[in-house]
Amino acid sequence: MKLPPITDPRWDDFIKGRSEFQFSCLASRIMYGQVKILARRDPEQAKHMAWDYFHRNEKLAAQDLQAVFGSEAHG
Repeated sequence: MKLPPITDPRWDDFIKGRSEFQFSCLASRIMYGQVKILARRDPEQAKHMAWDYFHRNEKLAAQDLQAVFGSEAHG
């Protein structure tokens, strides 16, 4: 699984909640809720929080990463 770089503009769409996702992992759902709230106050920090979560949990959240970025998230 290849994690898109933090500079990828799709991270901005993700943190702004422009789409709703069906996450398979409870931790991903919790993280997404926190990220959307934080994005109102500090979008850059929210983006780093989301990227860091997926970086640390690439195996656990692989299905959720694919739900967000599609097949392009695969290496």
